[in-house]
Amino acid sequence: SLSKREVEILTQCTGEGVELALHGFTHERRYENYASELLSMPAEELKDNLNRSLDFFQKNHLKADAFIAPFNAYDALTLSELAKRFPILCGGPESTRSVGYKAGNCFVAGSLYIPSYRYAYDIGHKGFAHLDVLTENAKGLVAPITLHWANEAKDNFQTLRKLCGKIKGQTIAWSTLLPKKTWVESCVSYDIFCFGA
Repeated sequence: SLSKREVEILTQCTGEGVELALHGFTHERRYENYASELLSMPAEELKDNLNRSLDFFQKNHLKADAFIAPFNAYDALTLSELAKRFPILCGGPESTRSVGYKAGNCFVAGSLYIPSYRYAYDIGHKGFAHLDVLTENAKGLVAPITLHWANEAKDNFQTLRKLCGKIKGQTIAWSTLLPKKTWVESCVSYDIFCFGA
């Protein structure tokens, strides 16, 4: 659970335009040899965790339209249950094991799946050399940049500030990506539906 102060910080952030995603429940591995919180989580346990988390959000006037799996690891059962609750699912390099490699934004189980791959993952700490190439190649697509707070804090957020300067004017809010009913209806007969520019 979050402390009262943490809830206050999130409330202030959302008041300034930040949009939240649920990033699991404990961020702890279920197995020693595989980094995943969700792998083989029984459906009832997942539903209970989701209910408690979303109830907590609602009671604190917070909202999460997206889910990001801890360690970027989904499996078929958890993915389908999460898609029932979240219009946006996010992944990273490790998600390709369970979701496969998707070149661009697509629907998976009725939710918009938006992966963050190489050159967009902890991008500032690997240097900005590939950012222009990524920006050019991603024209017409959403290319989420994944950052980790602990990494950004190491240099007192200087790299984050540089990144924000480079991408200024090229960002959009998650809420603008929420699938419209007609998008979902047009692809209900498909497990996966990709789109681009």
